[in-house]
Amino acid sequence: MKACFIALITLLFFGCSTPNPSACIGTNLAQGIISLRDTLVLDGSCSSDTKKYHWDFGDGTSADGVIAKHIYTKEGVFYITLAASNSKKADTASVVFSVQK
Repeated sequence: MKACFIALITLLFFGCSTPNPSACIGTNLAQGIISLRDTLVLDGSCSSDTKKYHWDFGDGTSADGVIAKHIYTKEGVFYITLAASNSKKADTASVVFSVQK
């Protein structure tokens, strides 16, 4: 009973803290240049303490999930951002690709 009381007081005093997520991006291609219409595979599994994954491909499209696949249909420089979050906190990571013919 004493141990339960101490645990309850500790919980009330210090609270339950949610760990900070850490966003991380892996890809199937070397960062930098990608050919038009190549499939880019993005992998957020290297992120930690994360429950939700939201990808912004920088071309007006997005996707959710640990793994995302995307094909660019126009040339340009695109900033890809992963927003990794848990129930209370979020973190982002970004990579840049130049899409060329």
